[in-house]
Amino acid sequence: MIQPLQASNSCIMENFDNEVVNTGDSLNEIEQADLTKDQCKIFQREFKIRKRNRAKLSDPAFNRAKVLCGKWIFLNLGMKTKIGVPAKIFDLIREFPEVGKDLKGLGFLSDETWKKEWPFGIVKSSYENPLSFKRVTVNKIVQLSCAACHTGQLSDGRFSIGASNEQLEYGRFNVYTLYTIWLADKRKLDETRWLPELIEKYSNLKKLNEKGFVKTLEGMTILPVNDFIIKHLIGEEPPPLEAQRSFINTKAGIYNGFAPSLNFKDRQIYLTAPQLYGIGTEAEAHYGSLAGLKNIDDFINEAFVYTTRTTRYSKELYLGPVREYLKCLKAPENKKVKDIDLYNKGKTVFTSSCTSCHDLKNGAGSNTVAPEIIRTPDSYLNLFTNYKPTEVQSKKTFKVIQKAGLDKSVDSIKVRRLSGIWTRKSLTSNGQVDDLDHLFCLNKSIRTNLDTSHPKTQGIHSDLCSDYSVEEKEALKEYLLYF
Repeated sequence: MIQPLQASNSCIMENFDNEVVNTGDSLNEIEQADLTKDQCKIFQREFKIRKRNRAKLSDPAFNRAKVLCGKWIFLNLGMKTKIGVPAKIFDLIREFPEVGKDLKGLGFLSDETWKKEWPFGIVKSSYENPLSFKRVTVNKIVQLSCAACHTGQLSDGRFSIGASNEQLEYGRFNVYTLYTIWLADKRKLDETRWLPELIEKYSNLKKLNEKGFVKTLEGMTILPVNDFIIKHLIGEEPPPLEAQRSFINTKAGIYNGFAPSLNFKDRQIYLTAPQLYGIGTEAEAHYGSLAGLKNIDDFINEAFVYTTRTTRYSKELYLGPVREYLKCLKAPENKKVKDIDLYNKGKTVFTSSCTSCHDLKNGAGSNTVAPEIIRTPDSYLNLFTNYKPTEVQSKKTFKVIQKAGLDKSVDSIKVRRLSGIWTRKSLTSNGQVDDLDHLFCLNKSIRTNLDTSHPKTQGIHSDLCSDYSVEEKEALKEYLLYF
């Protein structure tokens, strides 16, 4: 496993805020395609030269290329994969009215400036093994880059890199991508293999579309090696019925954390994509992931592994740029006019009541805490304990996870930072708390305390509704709006 570099916790790119736009009025504005173009080539060339103790660029120029390369990777990925989604699937999905040609029905970001073929965060890719069955039958594939889940639209209409895309219907996305496996399955009507709701949905989809790609997949069902094709050549197979049910039950912004890469027959865990503002600037014990990640490199590496199902990108050449870009990424300023008196009162309450866990700078954890203090369910902490995958894709993915050292249990946690919390629609990782009013039980918004042993439950801050006055809660809310 890669050891984290002993590097500065601050942004290494001089004049970053003057050059880089991470929050803006359009997707084109924050993409900055011209600024990031070829920066990875510049960085990688200089990186290899410097490994031989030579250098052509000055340190500021090298650091600039590294950070801009990180932004390009964040938006475009640019990595070969073993599990990409055939572009033809998206061509099929686009034809259904509930999705639409721009895929906005699934919650992918789109605006009038975005004229590219795919929505923001969906990027062209290629298979790692050019001789694979997929490569022969499907010429073009796409992946979801970091930006698909970690770029969102704020309540004031601006788009912001680092915000959670809480519009994204990830469960529905998985439902549609399973459609191709169903088409190729000779047991597509078996209700012990497919949920009846999905069988009905996919049957209706098939009636609406008789394109060649659909017919090609259906043609596989008559082949004697049908099971072999699905398991070993297509690389996927129907997930357990529990996982299929979780795809249907999730709502926008809430995800089945490891689907479709891993399947757990005994439990389904739901979460939201964490915000990434300032996430790389401190050595934290836990990064909002379900695995026991000890540093920012592990966090990035986990994303690379789940996106590519390989450890070939588990090296500084790829991790470093994204790490340094995230160190530079700051929460956008809230344009709402601040109530100074209320804000100051909130700061006083926060300082006296909250700083044992949250600091005053960005709300990050001051110290690691025992998981039971914030009532983190055991299923979050020991995700892979005694985990024995049975499906072929789960076996393949878990093997890579183990190789990368990402299967460790969590033993201590730093609380989630509050920087940019005002941009969120859902405040807890499982979607249990909707917004700040819900958090403080304001404006007739009531929270009920759920069974904390349930994997979808987090018993966080149960005292905020009862132990503070309305004035204190309103003041805390005002203070949090400007983290």
